[in-house]
Amino acid sequence: MSEERLSRVRESLGARGLDGILLSGYENCLYVSGFTGEGHLVITGDAAFVLTDSRYYEQAGGEAPAFELVETPGSVHEVLPELVRGKGIRRLGFERDIITHGQFLEMSQALGTSGCDLVPTRGLVERMREVKSDAEAGEIRRACGIMVRAFQNLLPKIRPGVTEYDLAVEIEFEVRRLGADRIGFPAIVASGKRGSLPHARPTLKEIRAGEMVTVDFGAFVGPYCADMTRTVAVGDPEPKLVEIYEVVRNAQEAAVAGVRPGMSLREADSIARESIARAGYGQYFGHGLGHGIGLRIHESPRLSPRAPEDGVVREGMTVTVEPGIYVPGLGGVRIEDSVRVCSDGVEVFTEFTKELIRL
Repeated sequence: MSEERLSRVRESLGARGLDGILLSGYENCLYVSGFTGEGHLVITGDAAFVLTDSRYYEQAGGEAPAFELVETPGSVHEVLPELVRGKGIRRLGFERDIITHGQFLEMSQALGTSGCDLVPTRGLVERMREVKSDAEAGEIRRACGIMVRAFQNLLPKIRPGVTEYDLAVEIEFEVRRLGADRIGFPAIVASGKRGSLPHARPTLKEIRAGEMVTVDFGAFVGPYCADMTRTVAVGDPEPKLVEIYEVVRNAQEAAVAGVRPGMSLREADSIARESIARAGYGQYFGHGLGHGIGLRIHESPRLSPRAPEDGVVREGMTVTVEPGIYVPGLGGVRIEDSVRVCSDGVEVFTEFTKELIRL
């Protein structure tokens, strides 16, 4: 796998007029090399190096056999100048969204008179990561299966008197108990009027009868993660919230049914957005329809009205579909599935009812 990905990186170097690139983002290094420790990669047209310290040196040898190892006793900048001179690198790319300004200044100073220009790059590996292989999709599918079972186990515990914090702890425990390597992110639990907060942190607020409760959580299996959200009712919520639930459900189902390879990312977003707007709630749907999932819980692409104009849905992408309505002073609803784009639509990985569950 690393050889094929190395070849793709090298093609990108040529297209950008680079002699080499320094990769520093953890997920990008893992994707290209298989190395799970801390360090950097330097890739040129005919060589590839893992730069890491003594803590990970032996590990890197086992995980990234296609790469030469360079031990960094201190900062990567101590070994970079010699590597640049040795490989004749005149234009070295670096990840502009990963390297801090301070690190850039240190790197520039270290390279000094080497004659090497530092060239900022963006999305070189992230673009590659957008389309998942069958093996990658399989890991994400496994994570989704764990999440569905975990949420099913959580439902009997959502009742009056239980706090949001209690539910967050329970869902995270269930995810781990059922076999996930770790949670995807701290679980979001929002009840009652707090449902209008899309990324509400769970509190000691107790669940009350008649409230809606939104639970948004994730899970990692190996290095790959998945994401899922459901909103349920405790007892009988007020009719306006039931109406909002049905608007979100219809929009989410329309988007799941309508997303196809070849459409623009903005078009995909518009399926649910226009459905919600027609129902009169357009002003209460402020975020994008979804995002890529993979080595990170939020990664490229973004299904959003602010996506790049030339951004296109591609077969093999694994993304979320998660419209929501959030009304301050009333509450909110979000329904989210993790899906994989296929040749004729999407495969839903988080298969769980979207009918309103009343507990």
